[in-house]
Amino acid sequence: MQKLLFFLLIISTQVFSLSPPSKPPNWDNWKFNEKIIWRGCNLDPRIPYAPLVDKLKVKKIVQNEMPTAELFFATNDPSQIFMENLPNTFVMKVNNASGRGVLVKNGIIVATKKRDQDFIPRECTNNYLRLYAKKWLKNLYAENTEKQYGLVQPMILFEEYLESLKMDIELYFFNGKVVVIGLFFTEDYTKNPIVSFYDASWNLFDISHPKFLVKKEPIEKPPYMDKLIAFGERFAEKIDHVRIDFFVTEEEIYFGEFTFTTAGGYEINHLNQMIGNHWDYPDPDDSLVNPYLNELLDNAGCLER
Repeated sequence: MQKLLFFLLIISTQVFSLSPPSKPPNWDNWKFNEKIIWRGCNLDPRIPYAPLVDKLKVKKIVQNEMPTAELFFATNDPSQIFMENLPNTFVMKVNNASGRGVLVKNGIIVATKKRDQDFIPRECTNNYLRLYAKKWLKNLYAENTEKQYGLVQPMILFEEYLESLKMDIELYFFNGKVVVIGLFFTEDYTKNPIVSFYDASWNLFDISHPKFLVKKEPIEKPPYMDKLIAFGERFAEKIDHVRIDFFVTEEEIYFGEFTFTTAGGYEINHLNQMIGNHWDYPDPDDSLVNPYLNELLDNAGCLER
């Protein structure tokens, strides 16, 4: 009954308006996953979701701050996709979704989404890529539950396949401060990474994970971690919650993406115990202005006027 009432509250609450949505009466007692689900349906108009979740625009926003995977081509017309105009190794994505991607290595499709468990590699063709592109452009991702993606004009993009990938890093920020650091140890785009989670003081959490093996032994804090956290703090200031991701290769660290609704709020029970009550509801009378972020948005031509 409690779950039913929770989802009825989500459905009945105003989804998006010029005014911040009212704080739900039981917000302070909700778990992290419940807050994720609610926020995905009730966006705060003071936060610039659209350019931050747009995988094309965000490259321009962070381009002078952090490397990103090289962009080869972008289009909203699947008929313009030709393999002969692309390198033999690349990743095809859609700019307004999470988990949608075709990984091509040496002309062979090795996966159709990140950490794909069941895909059997096959030869890549124009028709195969166009089929996925048509589907992604037509079917909006989570349009009823993660409204931020619905604010983005869909585009198909082809970008660099990051070789020698060693680790994915997820930084969970609340009101500009990192609370949880997730590490996904991998080799290339491994289907089954080993994971571990740390707090802001680099204490290892003793947890289980619903999908992946957990690394129980702590590692030394990487020398670049403080730099990544400082980068994230500048972006995350005045935002109630955002996750910022990075890719670590043998040679470089790349910016990944901004995520506001981790896993859509599902299969993240392992995060509930770590994050707890760190997500405070934003003050409805605060304009939530972040001058640093606004300047980058303006320089990238993404600032709404």
